[in-house]
Amino acid sequence: MERDGGWQQIHVIRHWHHLGSAADVHAARRLDTVAPGFDAHGYKILCKPILNGRAEIILL
Repeated sequence: MERDGGWQQIHVIRHWHHLGSAADVHAARRLDTVAPGFDAHGYKILCKPILNGRAEIILL
């Protein structure tokens, strides 16, 4: 989840695939389509905050 003031975005990740972003948990739960192919750039962006513990993880 990303936050800045009153703004927030939930980035939905499944099996290291970015499914999209949503403003709330209800909208995040509806994201279920994986884009074709593997996005190596997105993977690199995700690794750092997840592995160093700075990412807030919400189980959907």
